[in-house]
Amino acid sequence: MEILQQLDVDKFMTADEQSQAPYAAMAFGTIILCQVLLNALEVKAPGHSQFVEKGVHYFALFAILFLNLVLDTSYPDISFAWWAVKGFIGAYGIGVIDFYFSEITNVPISETMVGLSIWVGTYMLANGAVSHWFGNDNFVVNTTNDLYDYTFFPSSYARMFLKMALGGFFSDMLFNPLHRLQHHRHGYQHDHKHHHQYTDKLCGLAFFTGTFTDHVIMSCSVALGFMAEMYMFHCLGFLHGYMSSGMYHFAWGLATYAHSHNENLSTMILPIPEEQNFITYHRMHHIDPKCNMGFTKAGDQFFDWLFGQETCRKCNSKTE
Repeated sequence: MEILQQLDVDKFMTADEQSQAPYAAMAFGTIILCQVLLNALEVKAPGHSQFVEKGVHYFALFAILFLNLVLDTSYPDISFAWWAVKGFIGAYGIGVIDFYFSEITNVPISETMVGLSIWVGTYMLANGAVSHWFGNDNFVVNTTNDLYDYTFFPSSYARMFLKMALGGFFSDMLFNPLHRLQHHRHGYQHDHKHHHQYTDKLCGLAFFTGTFTDHVIMSCSVALGFMAEMYMFHCLGFLHGYMSSGMYHFAWGLATYAHSHNENLSTMILPIPEEQNFITYHRMHHIDPKCNMGFTKAGDQFFDWLFGQETCRKCNSKTE
């Protein structure tokens, strides 16, 4: 706390965010230490069943919810921008767990830190802009006063489904054509191919690997897509109660499953058709980089028609 005070962070962080920061730092430090040890010792999970692996992931996701509930209840004066920091700490932790269960023995921490920094920075700016335009009180469910998103979990879960479906659609309108451009032979060989070094053998940390261009295109497309969705709700007068702290962290925890080594993890939380489940759909793209360029089949069908291509592939099909 003395270090934070010396840096005069009062201009950038509320007192409650400064109180949460040491706990967030300890959690992140523990996650990084686990990755360093897994890289150095090449330790992999012993023989286990799908039930055990899913159980570990469920436990981790709900631990993220619970820990954020405790922090947000104890220190409630936090901004939407601060959510980005905590959200991606949780997402990175899920990625490390998936790394442990995967067949990959090393994911360079220097590379994943660059990706993580770009994602966090993008979302801090995006969330800060959204808060400035709409005001936190207009759209953020106050988890600390009435615990709405935890007391009425099914309602919050339904809001998350709607947010991810519509936000994913808007994001795809930007990401899909840019991603196709990345797969042009010149751009792919000199830039995007690096992100596809994890093919067949995947792990959640692959979400944070790639070049600077990869991370900027992906993070900005997703951020702008969800900002467009929020603007739509604002125009319709439905923005109140749009987002809750718990579901924000829960949703980002799911994001790394789009690169998970285990195809069964991609559907365990989002029980929706695989062609509309961005997690399953994008994972198939890493199995076969020539297919599934966007987030959903609907988006790919539109851009396939627009560009005269054929990239859609069933999510449960296997690489020949």
